[in-house]
Amino acid sequence: MVNEDYVITGGPCSGKSTIITALHQRGFVVVPESAREVLRVGSANPLVDNYEFQRHVLEQQKVFERLNPGSPRFLDRSLHDSIGYCKFWGNEIPPDVMKAISRRKYAKVFFLEPVGDYTKDAQRKETPEQAIQIAKCVEEGYISAEFTPIKVQAFSESRRTSIKKRLEFILDHVGNGTQI
Repeated sequence: MVNEDYVITGGPCSGKSTIITALHQRGFVVVPESAREVLRVGSANPLVDNYEFQRHVLEQQKVFERLNPGSPRFLDRSLHDSIGYCKFWGNEIPPDVMKAISRRKYAKVFFLEPVGDYTKDAQRKETPEQAIQIAKCVEEGYISAEFTPIKVQAFSESRRTSIKKRLEFILDHVGNGTQI
């Protein structure tokens, strides 16, 4: 069976959720970001205990991936993002997360470069400087797990044009006749 799970990742405020939403609007199966759900329900706080937070993210990711079957499927982040976040916060990766990461493979990983206008929200508490550091740690985490992230640049045109170009780039790399 061919793995057609594609990860959309990057640092905070790089456009991941926007791309995931656009893919969903075009009829693709998407898996939402599990960390945002953990933050939304308040089951763990990465600023208080990042180690425990990553364990909650693992459990939520398992739920999301079971509930969203389909092919191809686009994931808003993956378990491998935990590697970068643990590195950023100076924590070890929880053993149960490491075990899950070691078994999880993806067809391709798309790394979205920062869009340039960082905006905090209810769950995004990092400073712009921390967002850049997190992006670097996340990318290095995928590389350490033997993935070669495909960089998706941010375009300087209008937001709508930039989203369209990013989608075209991603779908061109997915292949098999996938159309926007």
